[in-house]
Amino acid sequence: MKLHILHDFKDGPWGGGNQFLKALREELRKKDRYSETFENADAYLLNAFPFRRMEFFLDTLKQKIKYNKPIFYRLDGLFYVNRLNDNDRYIDNLCTNYLNNFSSGVVYQTEWIKEIQQDFGVDKTIPSIVCLNAPSSEIFKYQDIIFPEKGEKIKFVATCWAPNERKGFKYYKFLDENLDFSKYEMTFIGNSPIEFKNIKMKKPLATNEIAEELKNYHAFISCAFNEPCSNSLIEALHTGIPALGHNSGGTPDIIKDSGVLFNNEDDIVDSVDKLSKDLKNYSNKIELPTIEQVAENYYNFMLEQYNNREKSNLTMFDYKRFRDLLISSGLIETKILKVKKIIVRCLRWTGLKK
Repeated sequence: MKLHILHDFKDGPWGGGNQFLKALREELRKKDRYSETFENADAYLLNAFPFRRMEFFLDTLKQKIKYNKPIFYRLDGLFYVNRLNDNDRYIDNLCTNYLNNFSSGVVYQTEWIKEIQQDFGVDKTIPSIVCLNAPSSEIFKYQDIIFPEKGEKIKFVATCWAPNERKGFKYYKFLDENLDFSKYEMTFIGNSPIEFKNIKMKKPLATNEIAEELKNYHAFISCAFNEPCSNSLIEALHTGIPALGHNSGGTPDIIKDSGVLFNNEDDIVDSVDKLSKDLKNYSNKIELPTIEQVAENYYNFMLEQYNNREKSNLTMFDYKRFRDLLISSGLIETKILKVKKIIVRCLRWTGLKK
């Protein structure tokens, strides 16, 4: 079985999901398990929100209908939770309905994602696994950290691509104003909507540059709340530095015993102090799967479902079913013109409308 990942891959600094999927694709290539072309693949991995690129959505439907090629869904957190915008529920409804109707299996990145998605409506009977992300082991290498001597400043670092509220900038601002900078240094790498007074800022870096830069620090800080599965946090832990993270979302699943969790402004400074007093011990407790193990888990799960697949009953495109999917999402009421274009394009791509 050969897999093709449906994702709009980006080079250079980009979001965590993009970086992980590039690493996953490389591991699949190494074992000749990846198809570079959509047409020659035996199965597809669809990443998170499939409607940014309409051809991804339509192509998978066409292959499902005509050839019963399995579609696997790598599921992120709920969009309305991630974006702090209740109006984005229609996106979650679309994803849920598409997944429940057409997918052969689901990969949840953390237990937290699995819980909230199934509570929202993802069919619990669809085969699934929970599998953390991992970075390229050739780039992010575990190393013994040289921790500071007594009297030396402890160096913290945070990395963030998306400058939105959910990434916890109110906490970074609080640290900038309240952290004891006679004891600590802190650097923020990425895009920030605010200017810091004491925290040093650096522009976004490419993946290999981030890996090299992390070697200069003693601990990582992730202030994002309800973060489904922070790739920046995982990358830092894979280099051997312990972490401070917000006690929400999938972050506790990742940090476990390799760092400290905080809840709000009331305990964040104390949490920094707690982590700083035992850096080496926390570092020694880092235990995360490698990208090789993650790729193997993905592939074995999909192969099992591929071998057990049954002949699809979608012998022709069901217009009413697709229309009902859109209506149930609420999108048809808010974006009627776009919906009409989607339906027409879907019929054309499946060969049922000229």
